[in-house]
Amino acid sequence: MSELERLLRKELLEDKAYAHAYMEQFVDSYIATQIKVLREMGELTQAELAENCGMKQSRISLLENVNYDSWSVNTLRKLARAFDVVLKVSFEKFSVAIEDAERMSRESLERAPRETDLAAPKRAIHGVWSVTTSYAKPIGATRSSGFANRASTTAATRTVVRGTQ
Repeated sequence: MSELERLLRKELLEDKAYAHAYMEQFVDSYIATQIKVLREMGELTQAELAENCGMKQSRISLLENVNYDSWSVNTLRKLARAFDVVLKVSFEKFSVAIEDAERMSRESLERAPRETDLAAPKRAIHGVWSVTTSYAKPIGATRSSGFANRASTTAATRTVVRGTQ
């Protein structure tokens, strides 16, 4: 157990109100930061993302603010569609949220859009399914409609245990 995890567990165990306030702020920061990361992955400006979502640029700016706390599922669905990803909302244990806070990084917030994700080859290695996705602009996509190539395309590997084949 890391020092951060140990301290968080201790503090969150001692005070219920503090525990909920801390985690609510973490979730707000997580969502806002992920919106910005996904927008930057797609090489979109706030104005371009706003147009894709039917919103104003000022609204995207507000949604990317880590202090924003008035999330609506409908707005998040619009963003998910614009990023071509799935919105997932779930209730979690505090221990899982602590792990998420500890692991939070730009890389942990990145998500491949649907076509890239679903087209990625799957292969079994030592009984574990491995999916490798690279984030690249689909042929014929425009800057405002898809995820664009970056100077150096990033490859990320996500491993999910599925059993042996």
